[in-house]
Amino acid sequence: MNRNIVKIFINVAILFLLFNSHLGFGQVNVLGRPGHVMTPSADWTDENNFGLNVSYLPENHAINFFMGDYFREIIYGFRLGFTDFLELNFNITYLPDRDRIGIGDRHADVRLRILKENEKFPALVLILTPPGSAANFLSHNALVATKHFDVGIGDFSFTLGYSLPYMFEVSRGIGSNLLGDRSLALVSKKDLNIRYLNGLFSAFVWTPYSWLGIMGEYDGSALNGGLFLKYKELAVIQLNAYSFREIGGSFGLSFPLNFDMKELRKYEKR
Repeated sequence: MNRNIVKIFINVAILFLLFNSHLGFGQVNVLGRPGHVMTPSADWTDENNFGLNVSYLPENHAINFFMGDYFREIIYGFRLGFTDFLELNFNITYLPDRDRIGIGDRHADVRLRILKENEKFPALVLILTPPGSAANFLSHNALVATKHFDVGIGDFSFTLGYSLPYMFEVSRGIGSNLLGDRSLALVSKKDLNIRYLNGLFSAFVWTPYSWLGIMGEYDGSALNGGLFLKYKELAVIQLNAYSFREIGGSFGLSFPLNFDMKELRKYEKR
């Protein structure tokens, strides 16, 4: 199953590389959202884009809680920008050590742009996870603010956000059918062993050069750091230090959704 996911990931990336002459880049977190290591940011790409991301998390910092335990995990992320204020995100989790589980949490959320950054005010983004998922380990509902500063040597950004430590859960009564007798309840994420992004979080990023960035964050429970490298606005490779003790990483691509019809016709003639 994991090989099929990788094939789809690679084929989609090649398709966008062939049909897009101008590529856009955005630094992302382990879920493939604009962000840092674990935490999101309020950064937004003005041009609608499609993003692909794959991240590795060690066992002690895994997000998904399956069969009463945590395992090292690989998270695939897909990001689609519909408008200049709406973005849809989707994740698939794979656990290499638990073959009989196969694909773990399948998660979706939306990002809403509330305020665009200007000289006086930071960018403001709302992240919402719709209720109803069978596995809610990636669920988060957060309000995030990010502000960029020119520090003379590159760019510096600071992010502050708050993620609700509660979530909405859909439940069905005993003997109810699939369509009726459903209820919506507000439950504690801690009671469900959901440890991703609870409460206040913050982060900073210093980009001294266009191809190099250094970051640090508090994700609500731990301090993490990271280093990322960009290649010709095409790809980003990120090295993460979870609690500054264990190492993980991410690789991401981001493409603007502006298919050039001339390029498409050239490709068809080959």
